[in-house]
Amino acid sequence: MAEETIGNWTQSTLIRFLRDYQDQQPTQFFDKLRINQLQVDQLLNLKPSSIALLTDNDFHIVGALGEPAFAGTWVAWGSGEAVPGFFKDPFGFVHLKGVIKNGVINTAAFTLPPGYRPAEKQTMAVISNGAIGRLDISTDGIVTPVSGNNTYVSLNSLQFRTTL
Repeated sequence: MAEETIGNWTQSTLIRFLRDYQDQQPTQFFDKLRINQLQVDQLLNLKPSSIALLTDNDFHIVGALGEPAFAGTWVAWGSGEAVPGFFKDPFGFVHLKGVIKNGVINTAAFTLPPGYRPAEKQTMAVISNGAIGRLDISTDGIVTPVSGNNTYVSLNSLQFRTTL
């Protein structure tokens, strides 16, 4: 079966180009955008023809029916804070959101499913009870607040690259 093309680009070539482009650019513009359709003009300039804002419906919510469960005593913060969740964008980046609490530091909070796991262990700085903490995501998807305070750990704005 032949690979679809967009202009003179195959889908896989265009995706690789966009991923490489994003690696060299600030990601704030990609965090809340989904590119539904791309057109490539004759000069190979990318032109998004349909861009939609992401909504909470695009996230997998930790602890929801059919989604990854919390591990141990970790739970969602509640109190109007974003619920813990994750999604993978069209460029292969997984984005996390939400706030968790009440678990035991240095124990798993939840596990990301296959397809949402990093190719390499990720060590990330997080806000934990108003201070800096550390969160690790292993290649088997285990999300672990390693240091900080279990009063709360923010997952907001965390992202990492995975395979498509």
